[in-house]
Amino acid sequence: MFGNGRFFRKSLITVLIIASLPGLFIGIAIYFVGSHQISEELNTIHQQQLLQAQKSIDNQLSTLEVSLSHWAFDPQFDEKLRRLDTEFGYSQVQDIYKTLLVMKELNPLIQQVSLYLEEPKPLLFTENGYERLGQSDYPKYHQLLDQPTSTQWIHYSSSLQSDKRALTEHLSLLHKIPGGSPRPFGVFLVSVDPVVLDNMITLLTPRGEGTSFLVKKNGEWLSPAARSGQVRDLDEALRAKVMEQGEARAPFVYTWEGELYSVSYGIFSRLNQEWIYVSATPLQSLTAPVVFISRLILAISSFGLLLAAILSWFASKQLYSPIKKLVQLYSSRGNQRMEGRDEFELIESVWNHVTRESQNLQSLLERQLPQVREGFLLQLLQGYLTHLSESDLQERIENLGFGVKESRFSVIFIQLLGFSNLQGRFFEGDEVLVTFAASNIVKELAENAMQKAEAINFHDLTVGLLICSPPAEPISQWKARVVELLKEITVRLNTLLHVRVVIGFGAPAPMLSDIPDILEATRQAIRFRDVREDNQIFDLEELVHNIDKPLVYPFQLEREVVQAVRMGSEEEAIQAVQRFLDELRAHAAKELWVQQGMLHLLGSVQNAMMHIGTNLHELYEGLNLYEQLCQLKEPEAIGKWFQVRVLSPFMQDIRRKQDLLMHKLVERVIFTIQERYMDDISLDAIAESHRLSSYTLSRTFKLMTGINFIDYLTEVRLEKAKELLRDTDWKLHEVAERVGYQPSYFGRIFKKNVGVTPNRYRESMKENKPII
Repeated sequence: MFGNGRFFRKSLITVLIIASLPGLFIGIAIYFVGSHQISEELNTIHQQQLLQAQKSIDNQLSTLEVSLSHWAFDPQFDEKLRRLDTEFGYSQVQDIYKTLLVMKELNPLIQQVSLYLEEPKPLLFTENGYERLGQSDYPKYHQLLDQPTSTQWIHYSSSLQSDKRALTEHLSLLHKIPGGSPRPFGVFLVSVDPVVLDNMITLLTPRGEGTSFLVKKNGEWLSPAARSGQVRDLDEALRAKVMEQGEARAPFVYTWEGELYSVSYGIFSRLNQEWIYVSATPLQSLTAPVVFISRLILAISSFGLLLAAILSWFASKQLYSPIKKLVQLYSSRGNQRMEGRDEFELIESVWNHVTRESQNLQSLLERQLPQVREGFLLQLLQGYLTHLSESDLQERIENLGFGVKESRFSVIFIQLLGFSNLQGRFFEGDEVLVTFAASNIVKELAENAMQKAEAINFHDLTVGLLICSPPAEPISQWKARVVELLKEITVRLNTLLHVRVVIGFGAPAPMLSDIPDILEATRQAIRFRDVREDNQIFDLEELVHNIDKPLVYPFQLEREVVQAVRMGSEEEAIQAVQRFLDELRAHAAKELWVQQGMLHLLGSVQNAMMHIGTNLHELYEGLNLYEQLCQLKEPEAIGKWFQVRVLSPFMQDIRRKQDLLMHKLVERVIFTIQERYMDDISLDAIAESHRLSSYTLSRTFKLMTGINFIDYLTEVRLEKAKELLRDTDWKLHEVAERVGYQPSYFGRIFKKNVGVTPNRYRESMKENKPII
């Protein structure tokens, strides 16, 4: 009957048009236009995949370079290695073994890590041991110190200590030590695993087809030919073509043995060297999806026309289904009939009828106003209405028939005790029934004694009582009336329900928004009850004065703890926490207060950590510190836990971040000295350029390099002066000015540090006599 309605027929036709025509147009457009676009998109995706693979390789090589530079500047490999005693310095030698092993394990690219020391005697360290170099091996390793830069990539032939077979040439990264020193005496040598490097280069061919390789800018092979010693004809042809392209770097199509290849290449910048990566992928593998998709589009478009008609009919039935159900439902009520009307006209008619019934229900709801008022007051007391303003609260409670104009508000909290002793009268699960009875008793007594009073049933053996009193009534008079009422409530509940009662109340407040806080304070007050007494009435004001040892929270000591955390001073933070804990123990006789004070301190400390930028979830591995602290009972255990579980992980994280920043800072300062040693530079000027105090820069520089700033600057200048005295005929005043000294001062500082005058040094160098 209803399936043939006018709305159904119109919707079916509309859906059929919407589903069929756009699909047909889109299919034609995709076939004639989309194929080319898909081809372009596939090529773009191919280039993006190639770029991502190139970035991945570049990042791994950069990581290897940065890691090696970090170790080169490590204090473990500073000037003290010149005095290494391999016979008696067992601990230092073991530390070197362990460090080399750690360096090897940190990066999968590394095949072997070696440390060559020329002083105090030629030694070669690996992660497996060390060996003294003989006359035949010494030149091969000595030449590493003659490299023009402190860090660079080289092809180097080496043999492992455990394998004395024929030498194999590897791509290696070297770094002189100590890092940044003008007189290096050792070299870190990291050999790259050729298999891992080849696998990385293979990633440049995303689909696993075609070829990829890595060469230097001069055409020298890096991978894979450098390892295998064999070069495929395709690779050789591509290398020649790329060399012809020069700086163009644009992708091109290359024909080899009748097959077209899409060739892309780019440049890695590696420590003043440029490496060229080349990737060639058969065009057939890129265009095959386009051909298949084009044919598939034709088939899908044809099938889509047929499917659109079927789905249109099905969709119309599904969309009309809820409307049909509504029409059937409404037609069965009130003898409604379609009678040529549209379905929505019928729905509108029934909706008007439902609206009238809703209005009748609203009238019925108003008669249930007392229950609604009690629900509102329950939400108010429990703090669910804090988002409302004071005026909104008063307006709503006035609308519920509870006049509060020009009134003060007080909340009384009543706790029923001894329910478990009511054997024979009530059973387990009757708590709601007992609370309901007590609420009715309290309400009846309060309405007789007070002008405005409302009892609130919390359904958990607790009852709240909201009392309104005129503001002009003296507090003493009001309190006397309240105490008299509470005594009567106590007697009635004892007599009728045979339960013991604990009641708390405080001074009235002028605003409704204060009620949740008053209730919470009253709840907390009854926690100080004496369990030996049956019935008790607590006045919050009197309770504050009667507590033997009130909780005194040491806010000043909390600020000291937070400040020590912000400064990153672990020792000061531990001491401040201990003083804070001692202060709590001295003024809080109860274990609960000590625990609450430490919980508050934990929140303040974590808040300070988050302001610094610390990720607490990552730092503490998702642990719930509050839950752990709540499990501790003894103050000594709390103090130790706070030190080990809260402060130590944070301080270690801070030190790790500071060490990284200090390394970067010192590297920049060393670079500045190397570049500007001939200028009139000073500690203050360098510190100001890096926005630091001179004291901070001096302390950081000494800590990271083991030498004072001015001593390092003097050492660089004198090394340059020695070079000029040896290799040039410049006059002394010209040499002095070239290295940043006044001529009169140059002679004195040179003799003080070198032991001879500049002229004597020059003469000795010309006579090939060493300066002792």
